[in-house]
Amino acid sequence: MSARILAYHRVCDGAAPGLESWSVRPSVFRRQMTLLKKLGYHGVPVNALLDALERGAVGEKLIGLSFDDGYLDTVEHALPILQAIGFAGSVYIVPDAVGGETTWEAEGARSRLAGWSDLRKLADAGWEIGMHSCSHPARLDLLTGPELELEVRGGLQRIEDTLGIRVETFAFPHGHYSAEAVALIERAGYCAALTRDPGTVTSAASRFLLPRYEIKRRDTLLEFAFMLWTGIAPRRRATFARLAPARLNGRAHRPESTISTTH
Repeated sequence: MSARILAYHRVCDGAAPGLESWSVRPSVFRRQMTLLKKLGYHGVPVNALLDALERGAVGEKLIGLSFDDGYLDTVEHALPILQAIGFAGSVYIVPDAVGGETTWEAEGARSRLAGWSDLRKLADAGWEIGMHSCSHPARLDLLTGPELELEVRGGLQRIEDTLGIRVETFAFPHGHYSAEAVALIERAGYCAALTRDPGTVTSAASRFLLPRYEIKRRDTLLEFAFMLWTGIAPRRRATFARLAPARLNGRAHRPESTISTTH
């Protein structure tokens, strides 16, 4: 049994200069989700996907949908799009920053983050609320001892008490992790942890080093479909160009037009 997890950050039209690659336009996101639906996939939170893998119940082509950082536009744009299709996802939040702005983006950029009432909307809609560290350090893998303990456990009880949920999964900030961090996350009672390394999740895979496919702004719909079909990450363009039919490699051809979806 195997499945895939997709990783998103922002779903918005505008983004701070230099951060556009991490922002998928809502119209593009809608086309991606519509394509998943047409291909027979059902988008689910990460914890639901892992539960299905444990039970050997992925025959319906489940695919995990994850959103890092807890941006407000996850609630404003991703939520209604997924609700309309009948999907749900997991959002990985930074409890110290809930309701405020990011402090970890490049060039000092700031983006609005969802508040507790916004996160309640997600939980009520069947989303999973996961942990993305307490303060989003630049290098979680370089922290040890009490500092690492604070990032793994700090704010965890606050999330659970405020939203009335159990936090089950953890996403490593910037994808950085260490053996000590993985061990501490497991001891802290999480069920799984997510990296930013591309790959397929299998029933035998380590639940604390789960791979995900990062979806970025420049990824075309054809590349997105190619990833679903082959498991090759969208940005491995050299591989894509080598394997794609020759007629798709010309400048005059727009890959997006080869797949028909409704907006």
